[in-house]
Amino acid sequence: MASPGEVSGVVGITELISARDMMRVRYGDFWLPEMFLPGLDAVHARFEPRPSDVFLASFHKAGTI
Repeated sequence: MASPGEVSGVVGITELISARDMMRVRYGDFWLPEMFLPGLDAVHARFEPRPSDVFLASFHKAGTI
């Protein structure tokens, strides 16, 4: 039988919330995965946006199709 924090082997919501908070850090006005922090200095030092640049963002693929 599952403990009060678990449902049939699924991680309990309190564990999920605390794990989510540990994996993200606030950087300016954005929440980023901790693993991105080491590369931020390099990006800031080398990236120069131009007026002709296009910024494209989309959701990652999910599902089977």
